[in-house]
Amino acid sequence: MSDCFICKKPLGKNETRTVKAKGVKTLLDRAVAKNDEVNEQFLRTVSEVTVHNKCYCYYVDNRTDNVVRRRGSSSSNLSSVSEAPEPDFDFVNNCFICAKAVQDSSNSRTSRQPRVCIVRNESTKKSIMDVINRR
Repeated sequence: MSDCFICKKPLGKNETRTVKAKGVKTLLDRAVAKNDEVNEQFLRTVSEVTVHNKCYCYYVDNRTDNVVRRRGSSSSNLSSVSEAPEPDFDFVNNCFICAKAVQDSSNSRTSRQPRVCIVRNESTKKSIMDVINRR
């Protein structure tokens, strides 16, 4: 099984997409905009590529360019694991603080367990994972 060229992690059967010629052009344009020479060279040699869905969305989002520039990352670090979202963590079913499975207590008014809030915003997830990875 091959690896995602963005995060360098193995591709599973779920949560992946095969990017055809038009998508490869989009990825190539983003690599040029990010000054990501390694991925730019790779994308010039392929007509289609399989990547994680979240990695693709993150990589083509032009808002992530400013995050990279503010941190002063070099082009060689753009495709590192720290720059790509963590596709392995399940924000819907796990607590992002302790990583344990949460029980939805929203239907039970007698429960003393605190209310569970699901993190849905991708930029919030990214920020949380960045803080975790820095520790």
